[in-house]
Amino acid sequence: KYIGTGEKLDRLEEFRPDGIAQRILGQGDLMGLVEKVEPLHPLERAERQVRQQHFVVPQLEQGGGRAYLDLTPLAADLERRFPTAVVTCRRHGLDPANEPIPIAPAAHFHMGGISIDPCGRSSLVGLWAAGEAARSGAHGANRLASNSLLEAMVFGARVAASVGRLIDDLPAAKAVVREARASGTFRRPQRERAASVRARLREVAWRDLGLRRDRAGLEQTPARFRQLAAELGPGASEEHNLLLAGSLVATAALARIESRGAHFRRDYPYREPTWRRSLDLLYDSRRGAATISGGEPLPALLPALGSGGAR
Repeated sequence: KYIGTGEKLDRLEEFRPDGIAQRILGQGDLMGLVEKVEPLHPLERAERQVRQQHFVVPQLEQGGGRAYLDLTPLAADLERRFPTAVVTCRRHGLDPANEPIPIAPAAHFHMGGISIDPCGRSSLVGLWAAGEAARSGAHGANRLASNSLLEAMVFGARVAASVGRLIDDLPAAKAVVREARASGTFRRPQRERAASVRARLREVAWRDLGLRRDRAGLEQTPARFRQLAAELGPGASEEHNLLLAGSLVATAALARIESRGAHFRRDYPYREPTWRRSLDLLYDSRRGAATISGGEPLPALLPALGSGGAR
């Protein structure tokens, strides 16, 4: 996602953790393998974050334990109902019709993003957003299955209509792009260095920004990302943007002192009534800093634009 100067970002701490279609998970038996395979029926139709927190993650953390999904009772109808999943499994040497398949959490959908109005306009003049990049308010703290498609269709159409009405009144972007290129903002890092940074970024994000978060990990994440940004050097690349987005997610998750929806903190595992609200961030890339919900400026997230940071 492209994060510029001045737009408001909302609910960045929340993402949907299932990498397998919700309707597939609802059809099979969740199974664990620690010493033996055991069906865990009560969790089959629980909310996605409950399944992940109380079954999948513990299984993966218990000394090499694994979590499985058993779809063999659906073998006769499996290819018709879930053709893509069957093809993917077979491509990796798995046969879901005859054996349980291994599963693990994945960052599947981000409920937060750029705050927009009903027409898809952000707080930054000339910037519209729709789909997963945006926070429209349609999902709350935990998206329901398939709602992302409806949101993209509705707000995609609204953005197109809004841009069509206002495009002639907006300042041209070409001069801004020319200035950024001349200043070196768009310089890209060396390929091997970028690949190394991306791999370490993913490790930190999985460990500290994943399904189970706590204050210690969240406080350290921005500093780790600043170190990786310094390795990249000045410029703009997907790696720069990933580091910035990760720092903003960590900042929002640290500020929300509770667990709600898909956001879970093991040091605050319960909902806090005073946090039944959205959490807004206003990011200024030129200073490399953010302000949260109208409060005091937060510590620097990444180096300011032009000195190793990202927009």
